[in-house]
Order: sequence, then structure tokens, then C-alpha cells
Amino acid sequence: MKHFIYYATLILFIISCNSSNENSDTDQLNSSAEKNTNQTIDLEQQNAISPHMSEIRDTNYVLLMRSIFGTEPGKDGSVELKKNQLPKNIVNSFKEETEISEETELFYAKIEYKTTLEDNRDVLVISINPEGNDCHACAPMVFASVMKKRKESKWSMSNLYSMGPMGIYGIAPSFGNKKISPVDIALVASTGDLHMGYNWSSDVYYSINSNFKKIFSIVTHEDNSGACNIDGDAPDFEACFEYEAEAMFLQNNTGYYDIEVHTEGTKLDKERNLTEVDEIEIFKYVDGIYVKE
Repeated sequence: MKHFIYYATLILFIISCNSSNENSDTDQLNSSAEKNTNQTIDLEQQNAISPHMSEIRDTNYVLLMRSIFGTEPGKDGSVELKKNQLPKNIVNSFKEETEISEETELFYAKIEYKTTLEDNRDVLVISINPEGNDCHACAPMVFASVMKKRKESKWSMSNLYSMGPMGIYGIAPSFGNKKISPVDIALVASTGDLHMGYNWSSDVYYSINSNFKKIFSIVTHEDNSGACNIDGDAPDFEACFEYEAEAMFLQNNTGYYDIEVHTEGTKLDKERNLTEVDEIEIFKYVDGIYVKE
């Protein structure tokens, strides 16, 4: 009889554990954000996931989305979430940095970027959009995290850090990364827009070691081709300008590298007169950000 009771108790315990595990994935993100603790994620072949996450729905992507959000993505790669499924810090980020309505209840999350760094850390970028957030000036909220491999198919995910609203038409920027010192790498967000005849693109750099703090930005292209006297017969319009700028990191010291920015093309001066530009500027890392020398 004692043996029967022992085995019956053991079976009930196993069933209870399995039931608990089925709900654990859904609670992981909330637990991580609200308690400021790390989240552990089990995945298979995680390195096989493509950087352009929002366009791909392969098996590894599904595993990652299910591990983080507790549900599989739809055909467009996004996961539908109700407000009460979002961590409090994400809801607060929307309230502080956007004009989201208190009545908004549905949100859509996507993994926009994932890459493995030189030190075997993985950077993960997630966008979260409220329902109907698709106007020209509408930007999704973007969050980033660092994942560290603990052992085979087991990863530890740090808290999601808010990078603020980024992008247009509810679409997040594209992302890449750049080594900025022997011990730090920047996440780079590249975006652009065409508005009122002005076309521009930019790169914004965020230090991964500083919890994705913004440290540098550069306008890489700008022109006014849609609002200028392009044919020479509209004197009331300003002169046409266009320039390109490129940032190069100079590995010239043991700390954070200097940035050399080369700008070439044409700009309008303070009097709105057209002027040729071919200049080099140096930016140095000072007190956590890059400043012009």
C-alpha cells in the first residue's frame, strides 16, 4: 500500500510539473521585466536565424517567438498581444514616449534583428506596434536585449531596454552593428524618409555595453529634389542641394575609437545660398557620447 501511495504521488507531481511548464513561456517576459531578473530561453540552432527576422517564419524563428511571447507568430511574422500580456515597463514606455490611447488593447510584436557578436553574445531587437499604428509619422516602439549562451540550446536573455519610437508607417528601421572599441559594439539603426520634398537617411548608434544608450548619430544623405528649382524656371524655389556623409571608426587608441565623418556634395548656407562641401570632421568619445572635436 505504501508503494502505491508513493507512485501515485510521484505521477501527480510529474503531471503538475508538465502543466506548470506549459504556462512558463508566457510568463517569462513579464517576470523578466517586472522583477529585473534574467530570462532563460531554450532554443535549437539559434544561430541559424536570419537578421531580417520580420520577413522570415522558419522553424527557428517560431521557436524564438514562442519562447519569448508564449505563442507562435502569424503569417506576417508578428505575434498578437493584449495589453495585459505586455510587461509593465513596455506599457509605461508607450505612455511616456508616444501618444497612445488608453483604450488601445491590441499590440503586435516582431523580432526585427538578431546577430551574434564577436564575443558570442547575441543581440535581439524587437518592435511592438499598437493596433492601427500605420500613419506616416507612426513609429513602433523598439526594444533591445542581449542573449548569452549558457549551455547547449539554453540561453539567458537580459531585460528589454527601450530604444524609443523608431521608424515610419509603423515599420521599424533596419539594423546592423559596428565595433566601436576593443570591448564594445554599437547597434546601428538605419532609417530615412521623404517629406515635403526633402529626402534624407541617417544612422544612429547605440552602445550595447551601456544598455543600448544612444551615443552618436549622422545624417548619411540629404537632398531637396522634390522642393527645389530643379529646372531653373522656378525662382521662388530654393536651389537644389544634395550631399552624402560617411562615418569611419579609426582604430587609433585602446579606448573608444575616434569617428571620422567625410561629407561631400552641396548644401545651403545660412542665407540659403548653394555651396560646395568637402569636409572631414572628427568626433571623440567623451563622458559616454561622441562629441565633435
